[in-house]
Amino acid sequence: MEQVKTINSGILIKYLRDYFAGIADHHDGDEYFCGQVLIRLLPMSDHVHGTIALPRTEIVFSGMADDVERQMYLYRMAFLSAGG
Repeated sequence: MEQVKTINSGILIKYLRDYFAGIADHHDGDEYFCGQVLIRLLPMSDHVHGTIALPRTEIVFSGMADDVERQMYLYRMAFLSAGG
């Protein structure tokens, strides 16, 4: 079954681009093709808290449900930080 899921990321987009370019079969701009999953990076305006600007990017995963879940899991594991 086809599925579309999103993650709102606070990771700098240059790191997201590097990560997805490294795992993609091929890519075109901010669209990355990993097997049967299309991953799109949609830059958003920074979220500002006083003098601190937090980057935001919407990551959209589209494809078969199992494949989407796997790519989302791999993304989370790549950027998960235990204790900072």
